Amino acid sequence: AAVSQQYYIANFVSRVNIHIKFLQFMLFWVSAKIYRNFLSFHIPHGDILLNSVHNYKYFAQLNQFFHRVSQENVIGFMPLTIPLSRAILLIINNLLTVQQIQKTASRSISAVPAGKEKHSMNTVSCGFIGLGLIGGSIARALKEKRKQVTIYAYDTNCDTLLQAQKDGIADVICETPGDAFAGCDILFLCAPVSDNTENLRRLARVLPKDCILTDVGSVKTGIHEQIAALGLEHMFIGGHPMAGSERYGYANSRAQLLENAYYILTPTKSVPPEKVDFYQKLVSDIGAIPLILSSDTHDYVTAAISHLPHVIAASLVNLVQDCDSEDGIMKMIAAGGFKDITRIASSSCAMWQQICLTNRDNISTLLGTYISTLEDIRAQIDQGASREIYDFFDRARIYRDSFIEASSGPIKKDFAIRIDIADEPGALASIATILALNGISIKNIGITHNRELEEGVLRIEFYEETGMEHAVSILKNKGYRIHTGRFL
Repeated sequence: AAVSQQYYIANFVSRVNIHIKFLQFMLFWVSAKIYRNFLSFHIPHGDILLNSVHNYKYFAQLNQFFHRVSQENVIGFMPLTIPLSRAILLIINNLLTVQQIQKTASRSISAVPAGKEKHSMNTVSCGFIGLGLIGGSIARALKEKRKQVTIYAYDTNCDTLLQAQKDGIADVICETPGDAFAGCDILFLCAPVSDNTENLRRLARVLPKDCILTDVGSVKTGIHEQIAALGLEHMFIGGHPMAGSERYGYANSRAQLLENAYYILTPTKSVPPEKVDFYQKLVSDIGAIPLILSSDTHDYVTAAISHLPHVIAASLVNLVQDCDSEDGIMKMIAAGGFKDITRIASSSCAMWQQICLTNRDNISTLLGTYISTLEDIRAQIDQGASREIYDFFDRARIYRDSFIEASSGPIKKDFAIRIDIADEPGALASIATILALNGISIKNIGITHNRELEEGVLRIEFYEETGMEHAVSILKNKGYRIHTGRFL
């Protein structure tokens, strides 16, 4: 009996000790995290070192603790603790091996090379400051098209970073736009333009001289001036993927957004030719079409074909809203052509505010020319100048019809078809079912009530041109009449 009592007392003491050690480790974990966050702001490469060394130390000790618990044969110990500890032990052993930590540390800490350029098309480390629609789409395209790529990502939205990591897009999540990016071959500035000054200031001290620094902004003059002021011209190649969507944010990003889209590059005069070649090859690899322009030419061209159209689209929508009746008749029947030409008015307000402010000279010049054109056509309408009015539309039609059909401009055309269907129950559901059974994703579907400028009762919009073409083929084989006339 005395031996049994001593045995149970020993077991009780053992259990108490285990619980105490667990609490000690939890306090140690929290302390280590605080210590890590403090050092990452005060020591060069601090976040990299702590990720690779200190994290491993306390995870290794935690590993040993759970290993002991999983092997402990203690009578009366909580039944769920042992399988739980074994599961955590398995996760730690698989995710935080010494080899992985050493590989990450050596790759990150040796980020500042000496001498020869190290750019290789075999393995590329890419950093992203911002993972919105464009940054996320480029990152997705790199992961899809290039297997040997490591992506470092920072964004002010923690949920975005966690989702990108969950999606397998972000390999390394960075807490600040600083030291963690020191090992990147190419760094994409994809945050709002207003954040570039502060981000560049923090990055200037850590980027190696052979890194390629680029951005994705729609305006180039301002960023080139900032780069010159910071002495980073030897590494900067401005970038502008001429792709987009009326939607924004990482949730709407997709690799296919960049396919067959012009990707304008605006290298500085002092950037080495091999860096430009490297970037051009990378752009081609993700399915885009590289085009080199000067920053001044870029800003004037994009003001005409992208920035001004967005101003016009927003103006048209505001005009209808201001002129509509109280019962909203204009809004009710607004469809077809009007919705097509004003689709881009649904774009990010904050982004277009920044674009108008940073490219205001070019936009204002072209807006003045456009207003003059409107005044001319108004005068011709007032005068009943039949021939001049016809020439106005005919000239526009001829030039518009000469545009290439490739989806390579800054305003993405919609991939939509229109179908004649009978007004009977199940007609719409039948088409949706046919497309779903063939693995075709639908972006939007609805009945077109105003068909003054288009044919077809049912309008279906797709995410990609290949999906649209597949749908047309299938539905035609089923006997449906398809209309593919597209606006924009």
